[in-house]
Amino acid sequence: RSIFNHSLVRPKKEALKEFFLYVNFHRNEFEQLKRQIKLIIKEIESYPELVENDETIKKEEYEESEENTLITYIGQMKDGIKEGKGMLITKNRSTGDVLETYIGEFKNDKKNGLGILKKGNRQIEGSFIDNKLNGKIGLYVDNELNIIEYKNDILHGRKIVFRKGGDIVTSSFDNGHPTKKFSIYLKNSKEFFTGKKKENGNYEGIDYRGNEGTVFVGTFNSNFNLIGEGYWYQNYNGIFCNFDNGEILPSLCYQINKYGFVYFGFCNKDGLLHGKDCIILNYSNDSEKGDLFIGTYKDGKKIGFGEYYWGDGDYMKKIYPVGWGVRYLNIDNTYLEGIMHDCGFPNGSGLLTYDGDKYSGKFFLSEEKCIFISDGRKSFNMTITDTPRFNEAVAVQFKTEVHN
Repeated sequence: RSIFNHSLVRPKKEALKEFFLYVNFHRNEFEQLKRQIKLIIKEIESYPELVENDETIKKEEYEESEENTLITYIGQMKDGIKEGKGMLITKNRSTGDVLETYIGEFKNDKKNGLGILKKGNRQIEGSFIDNKLNGKIGLYVDNELNIIEYKNDILHGRKIVFRKGGDIVTSSFDNGHPTKKFSIYLKNSKEFFTGKKKENGNYEGIDYRGNEGTVFVGTFNSNFNLIGEGYWYQNYNGIFCNFDNGEILPSLCYQINKYGFVYFGFCNKDGLLHGKDCIILNYSNDSEKGDLFIGTYKDGKKIGFGEYYWGDGDYMKKIYPVGWGVRYLNIDNTYLEGIMHDCGFPNGSGLLTYDGDKYSGKFFLSEEKCIFISDGRKSFNMTITDTPRFNEAVAVQFKTEVHN
């Protein structure tokens, strides 16, 4: 049971909450930065009109022949260099096309402070130190926002991508190198994956699929389908086995369901037990000892000879699904022999051993009682007080009443 109580499997709500707290924190920080930049831009956009009337606002143009560019600066200057706030426009000298526009703060003739840099379909909003990106910046590509942390023009820290459709991707970098850890949230399917990318291109982590209500844990291929050993988990039902492109492979598996049944054995492609020596532990009655079944399964159903042991000392050996078997009742040291049904009691002709005496006769089975009437007309009433569930023989409480 401990496998499916794994901290990575169950707390979907907590994981998503932590993810959105992380995303919203950095988005709010960027929005504050953006408001500061907006005030600066609002002031600078009026500079072209002030060139003739304000001595603090200058305009200069110069060429960079090696780059074939024409650069125009409109803004504040000191001692002949850019100092303060301004606008720097770089054009192709031959075609006149605008290659780059920077609107923001300058110091020592370089981009220093807050500003916006526009290049083609890319727009960067953030802070600069000596012409290099530093700190938290916002990158817009085709109206898609990326919040990224830079250090000396190199990706260093967090990166959050807000896609147009509402999807969100987070990752991190160390001195320009991706750390391989990332998370992705898909809005429409409510799918959330968190993990890391492996050297071979596969992924390792946890995949929560909100619309399906399922959780997958393990190694994933590029399509985010499980491969190799992994967990599948849904509504407190789970299986640990081998997968290929998201499909269950016939293999040794471990399963648990929300009622407390634990399964060990080989499974088929549908995840159903299939093979010999399958083991089931039943914790549905909250017993520390639990109940135990050992036998053969075919496509999820018991078949052939099997043994069932109750935590209270009862046991049953029978042919499944419905066949001849023996049930031992520990409380009254009683043996029942006959055609055994799923509830663990016989129906029809059979034998009953009670207090050392063996009787032949007939069993009459209902949902609440199993009555045995011997050939000598002696009656044994056994009351079933726990209704059988999910076609599994469950632990039952009973009272044996003997009538002569």
